[in-house]
Amino acid sequence: MSVFVLYFLSTLALAGLLAPVSYFILDGMISYPFYRYINRSLMISAIVMLFVFRHGFRLEARWKALGFNWEFDTMRQIWSGIIIGGSSILFVVAMEWMLGVRHGGGWDPWSIATAFFQGILTVILVSPLEEFIFRWMIQSRLTQPLQEWKGIMIGAVIFAVVHLFKVPQNFKPENVEWYSGYEGICLMFGPLFDFEDYGIKLISLWFVGVSLGILVLRTGTLWASIAMHGIWIFVIQLASKLTVIPPGAESIWRSRDIISGGVAMFTLAILTVVIWVFYPRYTRT
Repeated sequence: MSVFVLYFLSTLALAGLLAPVSYFILDGMISYPFYRYINRSLMISAIVMLFVFRHGFRLEARWKALGFNWEFDTMRQIWSGIIIGGSSILFVVAMEWMLGVRHGGGWDPWSIATAFFQGILTVILVSPLEEFIFRWMIQSRLTQPLQEWKGIMIGAVIFAVVHLFKVPQNFKPENVEWYSGYEGICLMFGPLFDFEDYGIKLISLWFVGVSLGILVLRTGTLWASIAMHGIWIFVIQLASKLTVIPPGAESIWRSRDIISGGVAMFTLAILTVVIWVFYPRYTRT
């Protein structure tokens, strides 16, 4: 795990510098708030550092074992991930709609097209990268010295905690300096100390991590988990952009964040049990 710690710290270090540099270059062309530059820089840095640490992660030697190899049942694994993930997250969105936490917000063709393509782009960039990092780089290493279920659960804890890291949208420095990226990155760790507001989200994300980990364990590849992770991201992004939340709609069951409410938590808990009990294990040769 020491290689992963170095990878994680190096990613943060590079992103902290890349964010203000990209802001200085693109500010006149793109009207993004600075916190978005930090988020994009983190994603780019994570990809760059995979190549920097490729020998430490033994990527060349284990490419076929990464779970990306195409086999006779790959399409079935992809469709199973899409169907399981799509039905579960659509159920959460539908329940929040019925509970009155969100309703339609001016569905003009341009906003629909923009949300659709932004969602697709995010899926292509985020889902394979995160599954590779959390399921192969972390979970597979944890399951070697530990029992399989312990490796999955501990890996899911890491997955959930990392997903709480988010640069606050109200981080808007008056003057962006070379160190402003590091200021925003430091603010990302705030939710770790605010369990009252982020506790349900942490538990929900843990169930997400366990579900995805079981899929990888049962299929022996990353394709099903990438598909399920991707459809979750796509639906959440689409619903977040095309729906509005009336004031005072939040409660323990209904949240402004789709994944943070009690409906999502219990849905994901049931989904995890269903996948563990019913999803078949495939034998790879």
